[in-house]
Amino acid sequence: MALDLKLNISTTDDCRNLIIEDSTGVYDALNNPGGWGGINLESTAEVEDIKLYIKVHHFIGDVQYNTTVNISELINYIVLPFEGIVEGFKIALPSHVLSTEVANQLAFELPEVPEEYNSLMEVIEDGIYQAVVQVTDVVSDPVQFNCICSISKEVDKMLSKIDLHCNDCDTRDKERALLAKSLLENMENIG
Repeated sequence: MALDLKLNISTTDDCRNLIIEDSTGVYDALNNPGGWGGINLESTAEVEDIKLYIKVHHFIGDVQYNTTVNISELINYIVLPFEGIVEGFKIALPSHVLSTEVANQLAFELPEVPEEYNSLMEVIEDGIYQAVVQVTDVVSDPVQFNCICSISKEVDKMLSKIDLHCNDCDTRDKERALLAKSLLENMENIG
């Protein structure tokens, strides 16, 4: 069996970075035949041998876009567990880097980038992300991540502004916050 790259995708708690991590593990003939080493590709490689492709499914205004970007210069965003060992790598891609790459790709594909799009976002925009990593000539299967980080922060703000224990208060804010929390929980369960 050949190396079978496994990835995990998430955001940092502050929603400022998209995190892509290698979770492939070490080769084991019985428990992990697709792992690093053994009869498969060794985990020794240079950062230059790693490429990241991200497909972003997002909305600008009311229009959906599916934008694929190639992040090949990972030197500033990748952490290797040991120099020259890529097994267990971790890529922390800042939101402003990702949004700039998306804007650059949109400028290439469209007559002009929609005015509503912020090419220097401070947080990872909510949407669906598909990531593929290539190490030398081995390409991972696409891994999907449903990002709802910003929405989650907004719901937390709504909940923190209301007094859930006040029985004599106007209940509209409480009802809206609880509905938003319920919808967020449904979105989390879908992903």
